[in-house]
Amino acid sequence: MEKSRKCKEKFRTISLQEVKAMLGYSGKGFRSVLRWCGKKKITVFGDGRRRRILESDWVSTQQKDLVRSIKLNFPTTWMNELKRRRIQLILPLDNSNVYQAQSTHAQKISKEWNDE
Repeated sequence: MEKSRKCKEKFRTISLQEVKAMLGYSGKGFRSVLRWCGKKKITVFGDGRRRRILESDWVSTQQKDLVRSIKLNFPTTWMNELKRRRIQLILPLDNSNVYQAQSTHAQKISKEWNDE
């Protein structure tokens, strides 16, 4: 990862050359790296040899893959395994689809449903 650039980027980025090296791909082109980024839904920006991805996208993808692996290896105790390894599971904060009961009667019914 580049430490500093002349134009001072607002976000930390990684060049596709570095991504290719970190993934262990060889060869001249970047087709396999671009295909990998497409599968992981990582946005690639720039043109030519200056194509880049956000460092936060790279870290997020690596963490998701690690959590998925732990879930497969420890299907019943995966949450305890994450705590043991000091990995925080970050959940999205979008609560727009969650029903929140307003009246006391609705809260009671909602609580009964959640207890089941």
